[in-house]
Amino acid sequence: MRWSRFSLRFLMIVTTLVAVWVSTVQQEIFHANRVSDIRGELVRRRIDITLQSGRFARLRRLVGDQNTDDIVAVEAHGFNGRGPLDEDFKLFKNLRRLKSINFDYTIISDAALVHISHLHVQQLSLIQSKITDNCLSSLVRMRKLEELNLRNTRITDKSVEGLSAMSHLKRLDVSYTRITAQGASQLETRLPGCTVIWKQP
Repeated sequence: MRWSRFSLRFLMIVTTLVAVWVSTVQQEIFHANRVSDIRGELVRRRIDITLQSGRFARLRRLVGDQNTDDIVAVEAHGFNGRGPLDEDFKLFKNLRRLKSINFDYTIISDAALVHISHLHVQQLSLIQSKITDNCLSSLVRMRKLEELNLRNTRITDKSVEGLSAMSHLKRLDVSYTRITAQGASQLETRLPGCTVIWKQP
């Protein structure tokens, strides 16, 4: 009887351990499928490249060696205000199918956008970057842009006129910038087809 109870308890422990292991493996597979690691192959139609601090050189080699037509989205993670540099955006100038760029919490400035202003990017997020009013000369050239997030950047009411000319925008976030309530109101009026998000600093 004791042996039977011991066997049952042992079986339950083993079953639990196996279930935990299977769950861990499934999570790892799910993560691998969602995010293309730097060492992964660029063979799928949609590729999200995660840039992490200290690994930008590997991406530079990867983009140089592979078929860049497969890259449609680039997202930066792990820099925490330490990079990348504006000149690193030269990596993306030949990514003709690039549709989405997320470089939040990085140190890129207006100069970086010069390298991508000719692309047909539809979504651009630059939260808490070094972007200023001088970026408008590049932004207005991005005529396919539908979603623009400039939250917590250095833009002011001087950008209102240029942003108002971007009638193709569907969503614009200028929260916690130096744009005033009056400037935000002007954007809402001049961009009737766009959802303008504005909150005071």
